[in-house]
Amino acid sequence: MKKVLSLLTLAALAVGLVGCGTTSNTNLGPPLVRLGVSSGASYSLLKYPQAVPAVRASAAIICSQANGTNLAPAEVVAAVDAYAEKTPESVLIVNSALSLYTLVWNGYGAAAVTNTPALQLYLAATCDGLNDALATVPTPGVVRNAPPQNPAWPQVKFK
Repeated sequence: MKKVLSLLTLAALAVGLVGCGTTSNTNLGPPLVRLGVSSGASYSLLKYPQAVPAVRASAAIICSQANGTNLAPAEVVAAVDAYAEKTPESVLIVNSALSLYTLVWNGYGAAAVTNTPALQLYLAATCDGLNDALATVPTPGVVRNAPPQNPAWPQVKFK
């Protein structure tokens, strides 16, 4: 769990160093949020696959909120909290993802309310990061991109 928190801390630091509160750097900020969310959530979902259904539902809620006009972190958290089927692991994953968005929101300060289009980009990046992470979770019993098998191929033997 410490690795997840350190990944998200590094991503939050990167977002903070980019200067997400300035309008000239908004093109760099959302990709870093997406990367931070997807990195932390991917690791966590591989470690805790039982959290996948709740994180998938939470991602859908966050994506829905990104299309709205009330983008306050408290409103987004309240919408996610309304979903009843949560696990402790899914709460940790989603709260970590939303902490990056909250960092961006706080960077805008009092101007956050007037910067709805920019903040929609960041919340959409949070949504995309969670969906990226969900796409990396292996489905039990399904082998993706398996190489073709040919018994006549030479095999490397290690001593």
